Amino acid sequence: MSNSFESFYEENKEFLSENYPGLKLFRLIREFDECENITEDEFKRKVLTGTPLEYISNRAYFYKDSFYVDARVLIPRSETEILVEESVSYIKQNNVKKLYEVGVGSGCISISIALECPQISIKGSDISDDALAVANKNLKERNLNITFENTNLIDDGEYDFIVSNPPYIKEQADKEGVHSQTDSHEPHLALYLKDSEYKGWFEELFKKCSQALKCAGAFYMEGHEDHLEDLREVALKFFSRVKIKKDYTHRDRFLFCYKD
Repeated sequence: MSNSFESFYEENKEFLSENYPGLKLFRLIREFDECENITEDEFKRKVLTGTPLEYISNRAYFYKDSFYVDARVLIPRSETEILVEESVSYIKQNNVKKLYEVGVGSGCISISIALECPQISIKGSDISDDALAVANKNLKERNLNITFENTNLIDDGEYDFIVSNPPYIKEQADKEGVHSQTDSHEPHLALYLKDSEYKGWFEELFKKCSQALKCAGAFYMEGHEDHLEDLREVALKFFSRVKIKKDYTHRDRFLFCYKD
C-alpha cells in the first residue's frame, strides 16, 4: 500500500500542496488507516476533490483525544487547544463548579475540559441540530457530566465560567484570508457573520454571558486577529477586565473577560 500512496502523492504533489498545505506522505497513509468501510480508490477520489482528510476518516485529533467529525461541524484547530488549556487552568485555580459553552460544534472543547476537570457540571448550546447530533455522538463515547441543548447563545442559568469558539470571520471583509478548502467544505454557519451584524452580534454575546456569570466569573473566547482589539472595547461595556492572548504564531487569538 505504501508504494501505491507514494506514487499517488508524487503524481498529485501540486494539488496536494495547494489543498492540503504541509501534508506529508505518512499523514496521508495514516488518515487512510483511520478510515472504515472505504476502499483505497474511494479515499484517493475524495482527496482529489479537496475534501478535508478529517471528513474522509471522520476523525480529528484535538488536545489529548480523538473526535468524530463530519461536514456538519468545524474541524478542530490546534490553536483552540490553547483555549482548553487556559480554561482548565482557570477552572482549577478558581474552584469552578458550573461551566457553559456557547456554540459547541463537535463538542471537543467541553469534552476535553470535562476529561481534565471531571468534578464540574457542563452545559453547552448550539443553534445547529446537525452540530448537536455530532456533539452528542462524541459525548456518547464517554461517561461525562455534560448536557448539550439547542439554544441561541446561552440559557437563563447562572454559571462560574463560560467558554466559546464562536463564528468570528466577517463574511465579506475577511473572506480573502479563508483557505478555499475551509470555505468549500466546512459549515458557514460556524465560520461567518455578516459584516453589518458583526459588532452587534458580539455585543449581544458579551451582554448575555455577563448576565449569566456569577460575580467573579469569567468568559473566555477565541476570535479573529484583526478584530479582537475592537471587540475588547465592546466587551469592556459588560466586563470589568478584558485581556487579549496570542496564539502559537503570536497573533491575537483570544479574549479573556472577567466579571470582578
